[in-house]
Amino acid sequence: MMRSLFSGVAGLKNHQTRMDVIGNNIANVNTIGYKASRVTFEDMLSQTLQGAASAGNGQGGTNPMQVGLGSGVASIDTIFTDGSTQSTGKQTDMAISGNGFFILQAGSNEVYTRAGDFDFDEVGNLVVPGSGYRVMGWNVDSSGAINTGGSLSPIVISPTKVMPPKATTSIDYSGNLTGSTTAGVGTTAQTSIDTYDSLGEKHKVTQNYLKTGDNTWLFNTSTANGNITAGKYGIITFKADGTVDSIKDITFPTGTQTTALSFSSMQLNNTASSLNTITFNAVDSSGVSQAYTMEISNNTPYVAGATDGQWSYTIKDSSGASVGTGTITCDQTSGNYTIAQGTPFAISGNNVALSVGTSVAPAASTIVSYSQNGVAKSIPTSAVDFSAVKLNNTSESTGTTYFTAVDSDGALHSYKMTLKNTTPYDSAGPTNGVWSYTISDASDTTNASLGAGTITYNGTNYAFSPASVTLNGNNVALSVSSFTAPAAGTTSLTASLPYTVGTSLSDLAITPTNSSAAMTISRSSMNNITQYGGSDSSTVTAIDQNGYTAGTLQKKTVDSSGTITGTFSNGETMKLAQVALATFSNPGGLTKVGDSLYERSNNSGEPQRGVAGDGGRGKIAASSLEMSNVDLSQEFSDMIVTQRGFQANSKIITTSDEMLEILANLKR
Repeated sequence: MMRSLFSGVAGLKNHQTRMDVIGNNIANVNTIGYKASRVTFEDMLSQTLQGAASAGNGQGGTNPMQVGLGSGVASIDTIFTDGSTQSTGKQTDMAISGNGFFILQAGSNEVYTRAGDFDFDEVGNLVVPGSGYRVMGWNVDSSGAINTGGSLSPIVISPTKVMPPKATTSIDYSGNLTGSTTAGVGTTAQTSIDTYDSLGEKHKVTQNYLKTGDNTWLFNTSTANGNITAGKYGIITFKADGTVDSIKDITFPTGTQTTALSFSSMQLNNTASSLNTITFNAVDSSGVSQAYTMEISNNTPYVAGATDGQWSYTIKDSSGASVGTGTITCDQTSGNYTIAQGTPFAISGNNVALSVGTSVAPAASTIVSYSQNGVAKSIPTSAVDFSAVKLNNTSESTGTTYFTAVDSDGALHSYKMTLKNTTPYDSAGPTNGVWSYTISDASDTTNASLGAGTITYNGTNYAFSPASVTLNGNNVALSVSSFTAPAAGTTSLTASLPYTVGTSLSDLAITPTNSSAAMTISRSSMNNITQYGGSDSSTVTAIDQNGYTAGTLQKKTVDSSGTITGTFSNGETMKLAQVALATFSNPGGLTKVGDSLYERSNNSGEPQRGVAGDGGRGKIAASSLEMSNVDLSQEFSDMIVTQRGFQANSKIITTSDEMLEILANLKR
């Protein structure tokens, strides 16, 4: 009678435990990342009244007779099925779809969770806001890479993070240089794009294209705030199908133009109103050394420790015209000279900086020596030599020829020379042959004259009159080196090329005028440029470049691999960190420690840390949270079953009690 009573008590206790688990599940029906639990029962040790017997001696075998002693709790299991995903719109919320746990640092301990309600604190730690536990993963290194094979660390993204600038290393070109028959020699096009140096400073790179033949274009490159040391000029030739045949460097003769004068061993006459003159040379943009004089007049004598000395100066060119003025001061304490440029000294439109190197205290004499710094510049075309000349000797016959020249700024120009026979050559006469010529810009449809004159043939040679013309501010001499006698036929006049063609196109090399590093820019994509007809306009363009200026962090986004990417004020994006996930061979063996957290146990296995979406780990859904996987319909059903089980076990106790009472009353 006592066994049934104890079995009923055990049943009550077990069903109470199951009810506790059901109640906890229902209580956490809206807890993010919560995983439901279940209780399984097992029978307890049975009392054997009679053991089993085998068959023999004409009798069959008998089964054992056992009386069970009640039930017990076999296990309380955690069900790690995925909960539904709820979109929250908050970028730092994360949900795991599939296996895995977020890894948190709780003091010196490592804990795990499925609840991804994260946020950044005031210094940029990615944390669980309610507890301050920090989310573990990998931060970006100094090179901008994330080493997911390295050790984990708390994710930290400073709210004031700055993306360093990146110097431009390539420019992408595309589009068409018109091959239309109406777009003749002298047709121009231009591309322009902003590039960036190592400090993030902007440099606009402009390429001007000039058509010099049916399938030939020249281009020259310029930039603001920098000097181009390689790749400045080039030539593009096209195949008959309109695609690029070759792109090569072209090189013009260069000269070194003076950009700065440094006066050293300076000792100025310290006599009031004294006037002294020194001479020096400086190189202009054409590479020609020009003579200058500097007249120095004492305004205020220098007195050591008492009075600053001051002199005025005037710089004059070879014609005596003033090209620069200013003052020189000698400090009474240090004895150092300084130069202030009033009217900057200019050579061919470029200002020259003046400075003082070493100096000697003023005395009744004037000693000044100088050194100069310069920059290599293309020498402007100074002469065009026409060869293979054969002029039509028919009265009023006309012809046209083209030639290319470079100006003092290094820009390319194409010119058209129109010729007309005014007096036919007659060797029997004898009569000199005369042809008039007019030079205009090749792209000018009005043919406005930039220079005009005549060519005379005297039976021995040709002579231009005038012998030179002014093109883009530079005097250009015209001459003929080889020729044939005039005849009735086609007018031909071939100009020698003012440049040398290289073997390939060099990378564009720019030395910025600030303190940033030199820039080397690839333009390999220029091979994508075409020359198709159909339009008189060119569509060639510089479509992109890979540099950018510095930027401040604007917002953060998370992808399915847990990579956190920042968007910066410069319009660029950069990876900032990556959230790690951990999986376990037996996640059911983890120990719950509250706050929706788990700890490793002896039966969970070691954590396998890695990247989301790899090695059996699930993917991360950003701006979402994983809801509880509690199924209310199942819980309510289980609650009814549990209630009936509890009720039935209570009946066992009451019935056993009644039977004991009857037994106790037998002696009456």
